[in-house]
Amino acid sequence: MAIDESEVRRIAALSRVRIADDECAALARDLDRVVEHIDLLREVQLPDDAESLTYFDVDVHRKDRAIGGLDREDALRNAPETDGTYFLVPKIVDRDEG
Repeated sequence: MAIDESEVRRIAALSRVRIADDECAALARDLDRVVEHIDLLREVQLPDDAESLTYFDVDVHRKDRAIGGLDREDALRNAPETDGTYFLVPKIVDRDEG
């Protein structure tokens, strides 16, 4: 399956990612190469006695524990808008107080 510019635009729209028109062709080529590589990997024949790299007997879930968090200044540092104490966000819901 070749990935063309229309497919890149569709994926970008679904991902809500903006892509400049001049980047689209290069991205299509890059993504097409990735898909070709995956197709090559699917053709690899492994011996019947090859061990799986998936380990189901290992507990990968860690216990929850409290760790230090961000201080207010660090948390607000990259916010688009703050009042110095809180994040400021646009009002989304307008409740009828009636």
